[in-house]
Amino acid sequence: MTEYSMIGYLTRMVACSALLLAAYHLFLQKEKMHRFNRFYLLAAIVVPFVIPLISTGTVTVAPQTTGQVVYPASGAATPVLATAKAVTGTRELFPAAITTVYGIVLILLLARMGVNFYFIFSPVHSCEVVPYRGAKLVLVKKAISPYSFSNYIFINEQQYHRREIEAELFTHELAHATQKHSADIIFVELVQCIAWFNPFLQLYRKAIRLNHEFLADEAVLSTHQNISSYQQLLLSKVLLNTNLALASSFNFLITKKRLVMMTQHTPKSRAFLKAAALIPVMIAAIMLFSTKTEAGSGLRRKLNSAIRSEHCL
Repeated sequence: MTEYSMIGYLTRMVACSALLLAAYHLFLQKEKMHRFNRFYLLAAIVVPFVIPLISTGTVTVAPQTTGQVVYPASGAATPVLATAKAVTGTRELFPAAITTVYGIVLILLLARMGVNFYFIFSPVHSCEVVPYRGAKLVLVKKAISPYSFSNYIFINEQQYHRREIEAELFTHELAHATQKHSADIIFVELVQCIAWFNPFLQLYRKAIRLNHEFLADEAVLSTHQNISSYQQLLLSKVLLNTNLALASSFNFLITKKRLVMMTQHTPKSRAFLKAAALIPVMIAAIMLFSTKTEAGSGLRRKLNSAIRSEHCL
């Protein structure tokens, strides 16, 4: 694959990511079909890597008129060969430089990801761990809000022993752990490291995390069946975090979306229509971003090769 075809592939991949993300926000985001949305978002991250590799047919290209080939006189001094070598050398340096930059950024991002995982799991080895309904509670000494990653739920040790943590919060974090939401996050992080040049992956990550919250909220409501009480609990937790204005504003916006989603209901017929609306989107993505083979490209390459061979003779 030449540098030009690689640039074309990456451009189509990013554009396809944008289209599938726009389709999610248009058809699915506000619907209470969270399990389907989880599958769609993960698939929409992978599909743009594949579609540009699909060949959907040929495009007829008119043959280019090469005109008369003029050869220099045998005794004339000409810089044609030197110029050709200079151009060739420049074209060889370009992909090498791009590959080097890509590799450096990839290594740095993977290293940062590894460091983040180290800090996430470090309390597991230094704090008390208690089994809890198929998961594990990590009792952290410092003051934290409950959170989960992998099969671990991290909570404050004193609040746990004093039984100050609400049952709804346990259910919420347990849903994250048992439904393997962290596997989605790890997958997205890896794809972001590999395709760090794709700005839409960060938006996919935010959409996936919000959908995880919807799924966990759904588990809480199916267990405790008290929407108003759970909504008041979430609001009280947001209002406690007022020391950081930016973080507080962000958390409030996320919480607002969660509160609204709790009261939504998507009938099966509507969910089916929303899912069916994605079929034309996928067809359009294949038509727009797949590879079109030029019918005359092979003949043109042979002709150019023959001209170069004749010129060398």
